[in-house]
Amino acid sequence: MALYLAESAAINGTRTSVITLEDSPLGWANRLIAKADATLDKMMSRRKPATELFDRVRKAFTSLESSVDKKKPGTLFNVIQEYRNLYAADVARKNREREEELQRKQRRDAELISFREKVSVELNSWFINSLSKLEFGFRERINSMTLESSEEVRAFFEAFPLVMPEGKFKEWTFTANTLFLNQEDRENTIAEVKFDSIEAFRKAFSEKVSKLRSDCLETIPGKVRELEEQKKAIEEGDRKKQEEILQRQKQ
Repeated sequence: MALYLAESAAINGTRTSVITLEDSPLGWANRLIAKADATLDKMMSRRKPATELFDRVRKAFTSLESSVDKKKPGTLFNVIQEYRNLYAADVARKNREREEELQRKQRRDAELISFREKVSVELNSWFINSLSKLEFGFRERINSMTLESSEEVRAFFEAFPLVMPEGKFKEWTFTANTLFLNQEDRENTIAEVKFDSIEAFRKAFSEKVSKLRSDCLETIPGKVRELEEQKKAIEEGDRKKQEEILQRQKQ
């Protein structure tokens, strides 16, 4: 079928030219597009085996990569990583517990040392005070002695034992609040300090009492003479002599 796309008419009866679809630019474009489609089909058919091969190769590599990818659930390395993470967490927990236990032990040891020092200080203070009270009692016995009781006082000092009485020592205890030491720890520490101190205390007591006893016994004769002078002054009514004796007693 003829399609008139353009018509050229000559004036004065010239002939007219008719252009069909096949000869038009549209026909040329259609033929070009058809050739391109055919070429594309050929290219696709030719490269299809290669691309399919590439796809198979890619899938093979992807499969291999997936088998060693630790992020893929269920793979060997994913399972290994999970076990590794669990083990690492367990190790971290145990290390943390060991560190906490070490810190607790260090704090307990430090408190134990501090508590032992306090016990030792308090025990020594108690012992010194006990000796001071004993010495004061000795002096009071001398000062309150009369002519009538002088022999009784002398006998008391001569018979006074040099061995430390340990009843009060055994009863002695110490109380303090502690954070890391329990009751058993405190009791054991007190017992240890007392055990370590007992021999030194026995020796110190014996030496102190021996000296006090000796001093008191040496004082008794002079005290007796003084009491006799005082008695004589009273009997003679010598007030001046009595005052002198009282002044010496006060000294």
